[in-house]
Parts: sequence; structure tokens; C-alpha cells
Amino acid sequence: MKILNITPDNAHLFKDIINKEHVIIKFYSPTCSACLAMTDEWNKLENEMKNKINHIHLLNVRNDSLPHLQHDIVHSVEYFPKIIVNKLDDTGNYKEFQGIRNVETMSKWIKSIFGSKKKREKRKKGNTKKRKKGKSRGKKKGKSRGKKKSKKSKKGRK
Repeated sequence: MKILNITPDNAHLFKDIINKEHVIIKFYSPTCSACLAMTDEWNKLENEMKNKINHIHLLNVRNDSLPHLQHDIVHSVEYFPKIIVNKLDDTGNYKEFQGIRNVETMSKWIKSIFGSKKKREKRKKGNTKKRKKGKSRGKKKGKSRGKKKSKKSKKGRK
């Protein structure tokens, strides 16, 4: 994972990165109380994800950079902090984080979108095992799950 802080001085990098790479973007304001409150958790997230997911970038975009960014994703920023991904959801909107801003929930959200390299490769390959005809994974018919009946001897009964 590559981490980059976007400011007005390097805002020109934003468009190139966002069009070529998978990116998680945090839009924030240094004077926003909610942004300041999540700083420690965000730093922990950066450290946790740094060595786990290599195929994405993490951009920290300061509010004074917005007028310099030339991308339609900027129009989705109505408040701070806002965490989004440059992937579209089923409705054609950028995927936005909507949870508690702590390491656990943000990390889980990121992994649900990007996953790990092993999981991506596994999804690409698909399930190569084929079941034999007539075999099912479900419960066997005619068999109960209860206790087995024991056979009692019939000695003494006539």
C-alpha cells in the first residue's frame, strides 16, 4: 500500500493516480473536529494496511486541495471527513465508508472491497472441484439426526 498526502502543491498527482490505481481516499479538513478525532485510528489503519494490501493506494486529501483536483469524484464530497473508494457500487456511485471510524471497521470495509491477493486469485480460479452426479451437499434423505436406536436382546420375552 502506498500512502500519499494530497495538498494544493501536488494536487496534479491525484488525477493520474485515481485513474490508474485502486485508491482509498480520505477527504479531510485540518480544522474539522471529527477529522481530528479520527486521526489516531486512521494512522493505526495506515500502519496495519501498509504491508497487507499492496495493490492499492491510500490518499489523504486536504480540503484546500479540492479546487485543484480535476476528477468527478470531488463532487461527491459534501462533508468532512469522507472516506471513499474509486470503485463504483451497483447504483453508479463511489463506494463510501458508512461505519464507526475505528481501525477494525475501516479495515474490514477495505478488505471487503479489495480483499487479499490470495482471495482475489481464488475467486478468479473459481471452484474447480466437481461433484459426482447424484451427490448433494445437503442433508441425506430418510436419515434422522437423532440418537441411534439400540438393539435390545429379546431374551426372556416369549
